[in-house]
Amino acid sequence: MPKRRWFSLGLVLLAALPWSVALTVLGLWAMFTPPEAGPLARGLFGMGVGLAAFGGGQLVFMVCVSDRVFPRADRRITVPAECGMAVVFLAGLLAASGGILIDGGTL
Repeated sequence: MPKRRWFSLGLVLLAALPWSVALTVLGLWAMFTPPEAGPLARGLFGMGVGLAAFGGGQLVFMVCVSDRVFPRADRRITVPAECGMAVVFLAGLLAASGGILIDGGTL
């Protein structure tokens, strides 16, 4: 493998790995924190934000890290997993939007 490929792979991993970890941890925090902890953890909005962040973090990891480190992985496995996390991400966005609408737009 040429040095240029290793360098670009390293840069992508240095950017995507902390990004995916931060999104996943934020999502878990928002989903499992009691509502008194702050505006991000309130009701349906907090659950939606947590679900969207968790799904987004897993999707970023799968697309930006796993697909580049293991380029020959079987697509019959990777595509459904990535699509599943995209659905989780979108469901979280819809839940957060519903939480805003139900709460009357107040956070």
